[in-house]
Amino acid sequence: MLARLVQESILFELKLKDGLKNIIADPVQIQQILVNLVVNAVHAIQDDKGRKKEYFIRISTHEEVLTEEFVSRHPGSRTGNQVLISVEDNGIGMDEEILPKIFEPFFSTKGKDIGTGLGLATVYGIVKQNNAYIYVESTAGKRTNFKIYWPTTSEQRKSEKKERVYRKYKTHSECILVIEDDESVRNLACTALKSLGYEVFEAKDGLHALQIIDKHDLIQKLDLLFTDIIMPEMRGDDLAYKVRQLNPNIKILLSSGYTESQIYFKGDDKQTGYFKLNKPYTIQKLESKIRSVLNHRA
Repeated sequence: MLARLVQESILFELKLKDGLKNIIADPVQIQQILVNLVVNAVHAIQDDKGRKKEYFIRISTHEEVLTEEFVSRHPGSRTGNQVLISVEDNGIGMDEEILPKIFEPFFSTKGKDIGTGLGLATVYGIVKQNNAYIYVESTAGKRTNFKIYWPTTSEQRKSEKKERVYRKYKTHSECILVIEDDESVRNLACTALKSLGYEVFEAKDGLHALQIIDKHDLIQKLDLLFTDIIMPEMRGDDLAYKVRQLNPNIKILLSSGYTESQIYFKGDDKQTGYFKLNKPYTIQKLESKIRSVLNHRA
């Protein structure tokens, strides 16, 4: 899945060490971290505007022992055995003014019409939730390396309980259209929903969604429209209104990282029957909400 996020002109490398000690982690959350960091690296390379002949994105893993000296220089880290997950690129890099802000929700260097600024905040939240540690090495105009230190455990690998939870709705096959302008969020949502058996179409904004509906003749087939609210070209609630005019039976799930006081929401959800999912969300929350909306009877 990660490789398809990267253009053919970029060298995508995996350097994964064998025999690493176990960590306690949800595989879906690890996937969520990697998708966000790889998409961030792709954007960094695109922003470099071809100044280098060869670009790369490299994911590597190995073990390290963090010392008291390291911890004293990196508040929030912990001593002991760690698995290091590194995502490195040689794109545009970041300067010292930007670095302290990159994990703040809604902070973005990409402009208001590209992404939400929630990708790295989501990564940071997952890392902290798991008592791991992340920091960034970056040089403007040269490179960036995100390093995640994940504590190891002596516990043996347990049964695939998480995997069973992740796939418990596998038999469902409803048709869902995902509309999201943040590429990393869109890719993650679509991949997760496809793995659960849903038929999934995707669009990058509202106008693109209408084109997809027309191209694939989806208006009578579609069960759920899952859309971001704040997007360029057309807002998600405007799109939902247009789609409902064509087929009032389509379920609507709106998503946003903004609070209701920060955005003007067009329509009372009690009257429109729209459902909402706040960002950032985990794959588990997405699965549960999607199923709840599809099962809802007016």
